[in-house]
Amino acid sequence: MKYKNFTLTTVIAVFLSLSVIKAQTLTLKIMSYNIQQPYGTNWDGRKASLVAVINNENPDVLGSQEAVNYQRDYISTNISGYSWFGEGRDGGDAGEGSFIYYKTSKFTLDAANSGNMWLSNTPTVPSRFNGSYNRICTYVRLTDKTTNKSFYLFNIHNYMPSEYDNRLAAVKMLVQKIAARTHSSDPVYITGDFNSSEGDGVTVWMKSGSDNSIKFRDTYRDYDPTGNVTTGFGTKFDYIYCPNSSKYTTTSSHVVTSATSSSDHLPIIATVSYGEAVTVTHNIPGKIQAEAYTSMTGVILENTSDTDGGQNVGFLNIGDWMLYKVNVESSATYNVKFRTASATTAGVIDILVDNVVVKSQSFTVSGGWQTWQTITSTLDLSAGIHEIKFLIKTGDFNINWMEFAEQSNQSGFQIKAVSMNLWRRNTSWPSRVNNVASMINDQAPDVVGIQEGDEGKSPELDNLLNNYTLETGPWKEESTSILYNHNTLTLVETGVFGYSSTPDVNKSSDWGDGAVYNWLRKCNWVLLEQKSTGNRFYVYNNHLDANGLSSNPALWRSKETELMAARISARTHPEYPFIVLGDLNGDEADAAIIYLKSGSGNPVKMKDTYREILPNGPGDSFGSGKYDYILVANTSSSTTTDANIIYQNQYGHLSDHNGVYAVINFGDVSTTIFDVETKQKTTIYPNPVSNGSIFITSQSENLAYLEIYDAQGKLVLKNDNIQNNSNINILSLTQGIYFVKTENDIQKLVVQ
Repeated sequence: MKYKNFTLTTVIAVFLSLSVIKAQTLTLKIMSYNIQQPYGTNWDGRKASLVAVINNENPDVLGSQEAVNYQRDYISTNISGYSWFGEGRDGGDAGEGSFIYYKTSKFTLDAANSGNMWLSNTPTVPSRFNGSYNRICTYVRLTDKTTNKSFYLFNIHNYMPSEYDNRLAAVKMLVQKIAARTHSSDPVYITGDFNSSEGDGVTVWMKSGSDNSIKFRDTYRDYDPTGNVTTGFGTKFDYIYCPNSSKYTTTSSHVVTSATSSSDHLPIIATVSYGEAVTVTHNIPGKIQAEAYTSMTGVILENTSDTDGGQNVGFLNIGDWMLYKVNVESSATYNVKFRTASATTAGVIDILVDNVVVKSQSFTVSGGWQTWQTITSTLDLSAGIHEIKFLIKTGDFNINWMEFAEQSNQSGFQIKAVSMNLWRRNTSWPSRVNNVASMINDQAPDVVGIQEGDEGKSPELDNLLNNYTLETGPWKEESTSILYNHNTLTLVETGVFGYSSTPDVNKSSDWGDGAVYNWLRKCNWVLLEQKSTGNRFYVYNNHLDANGLSSNPALWRSKETELMAARISARTHPEYPFIVLGDLNGDEADAAIIYLKSGSGNPVKMKDTYREILPNGPGDSFGSGKYDYILVANTSSSTTTDANIIYQNQYGHLSDHNGVYAVINFGDVSTTIFDVETKQKTTIYPNPVSNGSIFITSQSENLAYLEIYDAQGKLVLKNDNIQNNSNINILSLTQGIYFVKTENDIQKLVVQ
């Protein structure tokens, strides 16, 4: 093992660097603890063990929740060296409070910038949005007596898990209050019982909400990104948050699992630091010297004998880490080279991007601490500013540098998709299943999204299809299962989420409004790879809430499409395109469908492939309405070349829905054509066209030539002798999207 022993020169250098860090850093030990109200909870039997936990952990500051006044006073009397601040949620000493305790010898309270805020429309008086209880947030500004550095702590006990809208409104108030704090440059932390599990929409909003002006990190997940954890009730409701900035560092965090007899919650603790160090942003593609980190724990620098000289990062043991701020030029898969050395022990690191573990990387033994080798790997990164963290899982080894080089982008490729609602089983399914199988075999799609495929319909259909594999995801969810052609595609990854306030909990059907679904609504998704090209794409198959089947379908459908867009936006590989299939149970005028296409808060606006080909075509199964969709990103890199309804009379009775199909081109096909479609000096009519000829007019009197390209950029028709307002015969063109090029510009043409 390589111990952290140094020469005198190294010790002096490390001491000086640590001195600079200490001078710039505010370090705190923070605890969050729901004390549990005293009524019928054996307070007298558990209070001694509760204060023993606090005294043993000895935090600098403690955010407590749920304590009433005499519990507050007992704790204050029996923990040594603390003062408290706060108010009961019903005013003064009345009701439960979110009291904050702080070390009197260490901190001075800035009373003018400390206070209480009720989580309601009247935040200055005891109140609530609605429900049974007032809710309060207590906050303090404390100044360290030794360093004169100040910080804020906000402490919250949020609304109940069933009150989703109230919980979300409360954290939005909280963040607005934090953003408006008087001393905006002071660091800020949040403690609390949020009544929101880690997969809950409120937790997601705290970390990545599009309208959240201060994105936050869970300090526990800084230290343990993936481990199972509960703070009570089989879940994690308790958090210590900090803003998602490289200035904030978590050096340790844990749950006091031995405190089970003290409360119905377990306390959570984090040791955190805030530093004003200058941050270096590294460009990717490019080389990053390992010693050029933004922050680190347990790392020592030493002179290197590697060919480029300088220093390397050394003495890397379990729990050490380095953090780098990077600017990624473009979304891509990057080849990564690690320059490493190890005498006896193979190393393993977890790679985290923005605090999410994306990969585990192993290093081999090189035979010496300065015997250098290059280890190659790959890493998927999206464009923009990120933080990459290397967390040491197994040591010992050294790193000199990392180099990132972009792999070539995906080439253009084509996918045919079908979406089909199979209808309930008691509606003549045995007589329809063969018709559906014949339709799929005839259409020969690459992928099929099935809705209402439960009660065994999906497996029965799969048994009739030789070329397809049925994917039901980790929840074995047949109702929104996906068929993919295993001759052309390989399954890379699969998943599922539910449409509820707890989307990662199977069988959850609650949006927090107290109402319950008649049917569970879910989304199955897959990441598939095309065997012929190696290109990858996502498929999301959905069945959304329907009118007449629940108490508030329009509201729930809107929440479902918001969650769908958020999950698609947060997909692990944003550089891979996606297809959305499904019975969305909303016609084209429905607010939820409009949100998917053009909603102001939608991070991944989509277009309807059917309307790209047939902008004035009829609806599908229910009168003039259209409930079945195949959607793709509304960008020029996703182009529909064919789409239509699969009518019942083509194959016999299929369902109460007609199917839909689309042929979609992804990637760099005809991108140069798309890029120049801007001037619009030429007019084509009719467009869309279905009668075999078009007229073309131009602001210019001279039209020397005309060329028509298909959506893949292939020249399919050319005329070198045309006049202004000419009638052009296009009978040779099949249905699809084309591009008409003259010397003036390029225009899109839709042939129906």
